Amino acid sequence: MNKQNIVAITGMGMSELSRKFVKSPRELAVDSAVAAISDAGLSGADVDGMIIARSPILPSAELPLRLQLDLALKDLSFVAAIDASGTSFVQAIQVAAMAVKSGQCSAVVCVFADAPLRPGTTTLQAFSRAMPISGVEGMESAAGLFGATGAFALYAAKYMSECGISLEHLHAYINASRMWASGDKHARMTSSLTFAEYLDSPFVVEPFRLLDCAFPVNGAFSVVVTGVDKFSNSAAHPAYIHAATQGHDGNFRISGHSFEEETGASIAARSLYAKASISPKDVEAFEVYAPFSVLGLKQIEDYGFCGRGEAGNFVIEGNTLAGAALPMNTGGGQISGFYLQGATPVYEALVQIRNEAGKLQIVGDGPVVVTGMGARYEYHAALILSRSKRL
Repeated sequence: MNKQNIVAITGMGMSELSRKFVKSPRELAVDSAVAAISDAGLSGADVDGMIIARSPILPSAELPLRLQLDLALKDLSFVAAIDASGTSFVQAIQVAAMAVKSGQCSAVVCVFADAPLRPGTTTLQAFSRAMPISGVEGMESAAGLFGATGAFALYAAKYMSECGISLEHLHAYINASRMWASGDKHARMTSSLTFAEYLDSPFVVEPFRLLDCAFPVNGAFSVVVTGVDKFSNSAAHPAYIHAATQGHDGNFRISGHSFEEETGASIAARSLYAKASISPKDVEAFEVYAPFSVLGLKQIEDYGFCGRGEAGNFVIEGNTLAGAALPMNTGGGQISGFYLQGATPVYEALVQIRNEAGKLQIVGDGPVVVTGMGARYEYHAALILSRSKRL
């Protein structure tokens, strides 16, 4: 393997996570970036690249490129901001890896920060932007369809009806995530969940109950991507980047096209496995962007771990638990852990690869698949990470 092609995540840093507005997104970003650079065994003088992964609900002025000044980063050879909906953080790592491989820079800090929970604003209001799904300007707002929950509920109802996904399947998915959350210090929903308790959870938009939905927090997460010359600086094990792909369907408004069957995720998955020369049976852990329970099930199918309509039974049989076929969302995911958009699955993968998961450590030297998802499943990005230089 050519040394210039060996690229890894060598540092990570998390800010305080809170359900209250404690600091601005910019302040949180500084906290996480400083921690990530230190974790990589580097100083600001060693960093020559910076990428900001933007949240689609955060005004760009709240996390500007002037973050470079806040971090006292000088003489950078690469700076970028990526605005690609929920795929932004995974894409930032992809772009950082390309920049390092090309020789444009040697150490890139990738930063994500968001603070949707503000004084005087409910969680529902924070995420109530209309999501365009019709192709007709203003139709969603006129119909009262605000936020991702309603848009995804329409998708979920169709998928559940066509594929026989039941409430028992959704409960099994959530309860599995609770088990994983019980071992993570940042996770919020850590107690087991009975089916009766799930049914008692109020509807947000049918078929989604409150417990089917993500648990948002204010916070920031950063990683440092470096080349082989910087690996020895970090005390933690590098997370080698073996493959990175994207998939953006673009057909969902075309008559006759079923985006439930051909998605950005399925497009990305095919090229991801091909680039790494692996198959689904080789995957040791699956860390996905799934702010709603149904999306976790759908990605199990899209990434080839079972056939269409089989994900519900796959989960209810215990296949996503520790020691089973497909450990999934090993920090609780976005539903039981915390919702920090694409940073959540990356964090979960790194904790496992760095052997920091404690009693729920399950990953060895095998590949970990990480996904990012944006809009109503329109945009998708994915990574394969591992603690091994070769798969």
